[in-house]
Amino acid sequence: MRLYYGWNVMAVAFMCQALVYGLAMYSFTFWVTHWMAEFGASRADLMWSTSFSIAAMGAMAPFAGRAMARVPIRILVCGGIASFVLAYVMLSQASAAWQVGAIYATLVGVALLLTGPLVAQALGAAWFRRNRGFAIGIGISGLAMGGFLMPPLTTWLIGELGWRHAHLALAALVAAVALPAAWLVVRSRPEDMGLEPEPAGDEAAMARTIMDGRAWTLREILGNRAFWILAIAFFTPNFAFRGIQQNWGPYAADIGLDAQTAAFIVSISAAGQMASKLAFGALSDRFGLRTLYWIAMACLAASALLLIGRPSMPAIWAFAALMGVAAGEFTLLGVFCARQFGARDFGKVMGMLLFLITLGSFGAVLAGWVRDVTGSYDGAYYMLLALLVPSIIAMAFLHPPRPAPRAAEAVPGA
Repeated sequence: MRLYYGWNVMAVAFMCQALVYGLAMYSFTFWVTHWMAEFGASRADLMWSTSFSIAAMGAMAPFAGRAMARVPIRILVCGGIASFVLAYVMLSQASAAWQVGAIYATLVGVALLLTGPLVAQALGAAWFRRNRGFAIGIGISGLAMGGFLMPPLTTWLIGELGWRHAHLALAALVAAVALPAAWLVVRSRPEDMGLEPEPAGDEAAMARTIMDGRAWTLREILGNRAFWILAIAFFTPNFAFRGIQQNWGPYAADIGLDAQTAAFIVSISAAGQMASKLAFGALSDRFGLRTLYWIAMACLAASALLLIGRPSMPAIWAFAALMGVAAGEFTLLGVFCARQFGARDFGKVMGMLLFLITLGSFGAVLAGWVRDVTGSYDGAYYMLLALLVPSIIAMAFLHPPRPAPRAAEAVPGA
């Protein structure tokens, strides 16, 4: 039996995210102490860099979502990879903390947007019906694979080459591997290759196929209650996740962990994140999305609690495991969006959601600032826990959509 081509597309989306996000996001924390020593900057100063990159990604997401309906996605992905390579070359020459922030706010932000979850989830929604949740899970689990592979590689290269030459080596790696794969394999939709979309297969998938034909205007999207519930439900978890993840390197140094041990813990957690994204994606095709969401929120809250005080190594390992499970909620965002709004305007809706949700990136700045002011991360973790409450409540009000008559219209080109 011939492998459905959509799986090849999702494999490349997986790989691009593993490289770009594994380096730009998961490995960011391991550059921080070197930049602090080199530039005399504070934690909060440098945490603005990653927050700027995600904020820039969010600001551009609505435009990228619309562009995906007009520009071949492989061109967008290749542009994102090129932007990342240029960013790392420029970072190798940085001479001040503000330059790091400027590079992250521009080039890295573009790279994260055009190689990240927005693109991967749009491809999963376009190519798949019956296995849509699992396909989206595969696409965005590349983030976690990057978190597993890239931090140990980054810390090893820094130790061997120094932080400047390590940036150049990693830029060369991404250019050599990701660019040709994206250009040769990625296509926006099955119709671009004269192929049929994946068969629906069951009643639930047939219902999703009906929703796929629905076209949404901007007014309809902003007037839809589900849009705002999803924005609230995924904003504060992102705020908490970024606050914890991007401060992990300095936090680990505070409690006496060496860089390699801290990187290994990130890798173990990332392996759990990859497994949970795949599992949540597969389960989302068969079980209630809200229940899966609440499980993820419980794990995220427990992981933050474990870091308060001076945790033992068993508590640190439990934290890593729980963070891994909690990351499954990022898979659910794409599945929720596709289920509520369909595949036709998925990029448009998801781009607008990401604009709001990525504002949570400033959780990293808040946590770093609290540590600078109080000498401890404990206060930040308590605040992050409190912010999860409105998201958990909001999800109780999200219900499955009722396809409108317009949903039965055929998708052009299908």
